[in-house]
Amino acid sequence: MSLAIAVRQFVERVKRNPADGSDPAVLGFLERAARRSMDGFFSVLSAPVAPEEREAFASLPGATAQTDRIPLTFPRPIEILGYYPSIVVVGAGVVPTLDDLLVSIDFNLEEYQGASVGLTTSAAGNTFTTLGSWKILTPRLICKTINVPKPDLGFTFRWKRGPGFFADSLIGMAVFARYVDR
Repeated sequence: MSLAIAVRQFVERVKRNPADGSDPAVLGFLERAARRSMDGFFSVLSAPVAPEEREAFASLPGATAQTDRIPLTFPRPIEILGYYPSIVVVGAGVVPTLDDLLVSIDFNLEEYQGASVGLTTSAAGNTFTTLGSWKILTPRLICKTINVPKPDLGFTFRWKRGPGFFADSLIGMAVFARYVDR
C-alpha cells in the first residue's frame, strides 16, 4: 500500500473517531507504511517546455587534444533546460562514445558548469566533465538562467584518453532553452 493511501485512510479514520489519532496500533500501522514507502525514490523525466533549440558542434580529429571554444550566442536572456550531446564519426579508427569525450561548458567566459558537481563555479580550473553526463535523455534536467542581454555559452570538447586513439569525429551539443521574460 502506498504511503499516500495509508495517510488518507488514517485521516478518514481519525475524522470518524478522533481517539484513533492517538491509538498506538493505528499510529504503528502508519509508521510502518512510512518506513516501507518508496514514495520519492523514483522520478520521471519530464518533457521540458523548450521552444528554442540550438546546437554547437565542432570537428575533433583523433590526433588533436581538444577543440577551440565553440560559442553559442542567444539574442536575449535564456533559461537552459537541458542538453543533448552527439558524436558522428567521420574518419577511420576506434569509434568513440559519449563517455570517451569531455566537455567544458561556460557562460560568458565568466562562469563554468561542471556535471560532476552540478553547480556553477567562477573558477576556470579543471571544468571538463564527461560529455555523456549531460545527456537530456537520462532523468536529469537543467534550469540555468543566464540573465544578461546577449548570453554566450561556450563549449570546449576534448578526448578523455588524449589524442591519437579515436577516429576523427564531429562532436555536438544541442541546447534546449526558452527565453526569459524581461
